[in-house]
Amino acid sequence: MELFRWCATSGNISFGHDVVREILQQNPVKPIWDAIFVWAAATGKGVDEIGRMIDIMESANPSTSDSPERRQADIATINALVEYAISKEDPYMAERFIALGRERGIEPDAKTYGLQIDYRLSVGDIDGALTSYKNLQSTDVSSQEDVPTVNKLIVALRSSRRHDFDTIMNVAADLSDRRARFEPQTVTTLALLHLDRDEVHDVTDLLNTHAYHFSSAERAGIRDALVAYCLDPQTPLARTWDAYTILREIFDELPRQPRTQLMSMFFRRERPDIAVHVFNHMRSHSREDTIPTIDTYVTAFMSAARLKDLESLELIHNQLKLDFNIHVSTHLRNALIIAYTACGKPRKALGFWDDIVASREGPSYNSIHVAFRACEHAHHGDIKAKEIWEKLRKMNIELDRTLWGSYIAAVAGQGDMRHAAEILAAADEEGELDVDEHVLGSLFMGTPNAVKQRDVEAWARDKYPQVWASLMEKGVEELENEARVLKGIDRSVAP
Repeated sequence: MELFRWCATSGNISFGHDVVREILQQNPVKPIWDAIFVWAAATGKGVDEIGRMIDIMESANPSTSDSPERRQADIATINALVEYAISKEDPYMAERFIALGRERGIEPDAKTYGLQIDYRLSVGDIDGALTSYKNLQSTDVSSQEDVPTVNKLIVALRSSRRHDFDTIMNVAADLSDRRARFEPQTVTTLALLHLDRDEVHDVTDLLNTHAYHFSSAERAGIRDALVAYCLDPQTPLARTWDAYTILREIFDELPRQPRTQLMSMFFRRERPDIAVHVFNHMRSHSREDTIPTIDTYVTAFMSAARLKDLESLELIHNQLKLDFNIHVSTHLRNALIIAYTACGKPRKALGFWDDIVASREGPSYNSIHVAFRACEHAHHGDIKAKEIWEKLRKMNIELDRTLWGSYIAAVAGQGDMRHAAEILAAADEEGELDVDEHVLGSLFMGTPNAVKQRDVEAWARDKYPQVWASLMEKGVEELENEARVLKGIDRSVAP
């Protein structure tokens, strides 16, 4: 058989034919005939032609039926031909070979039905595969050869979304009764099926039964599927929490990155209380690849900032104070400034700016921007902003247009639009600054209310008509408090 396979794949057809002719002169035994039939199929012979070749083989049999030299096509003959058809991805040919066997009184065995399930699944004929499976149940399956294919069938039944729960579970129960191996993908499929039915105990039992027998890579596949289920925004929140609880219980090795993704997801779904639980589970873990890093804290603080949720921010900040594994960096303090400013505590946020200034690492450009943002919202923050600005000037820090924008917004944030406009005009006249859309837009959006914004608009129309007209062309969005946001200006800050 291996020789014929080599001849077929390497293109040595002529040599293969020579070998066949030589073998046929020696009255070959039946297994050799089976290989010759597969060779014939590989060289283009049709099903009918192979049927005639079988007739020739059987016609050369001795007259006595119990002769050891007697050669009769059997299910092994048919299965070999079906396997060849599957290797060529030709399910129609495979069906014809099975039909050929039936015409000769050769009924399929467990291997045949297993092959039939396999190739029917390969073309998406799930109903046909299910029919083959039902036929399989009436055969001897003690060899367990069909188990990998039945595993594939369970996955396909679930994926099709056309077969009911009982149908899928009946197939799974059959495997369980036979004490057969459940493949990782099968376990994943059944776990998600139970989760969709809120059958949490069944998921736990399933995973406790099978997951600990898998390799690390196989466990990771199941784990990743459960994480993806949690991260799917279509998954109801209660089920997401159930799935996370199962992940934490059974997959203790779940590393930091997916845990952080799960924490962020709960923040996005406006459940900061649950997000804090996920963070605390990381914090209390013992594995080096699981405990929070600076990036984990930054992600948590920025998520709390987006929600403006002071409680979750303070809870996680308290954990940071107790975390001796973390060296508090400028990057981390920047995130704290952003978060406390967003949560209505800009004065506290400015305390972290003072910590940054006093630290060995010192401030980054992002630090300056976020400090000005805190000044913009803090009571008398304009005084602090001017203090920072004077220090920057004395240190000969390059003051680009983005820093000017942040500074002007900080001055205007307390409603002193007139002073902010004077600073801007003076810088323009002295050649320190070329007033552009970003600077003018920052002044407008830093102004705290609609009344003051109208004053800015009137001043800008008069002083910088072309720049203002360009801003208006990009559009304006009105907020609930009647203040307006310029669509063309990005004032987001990053740690």
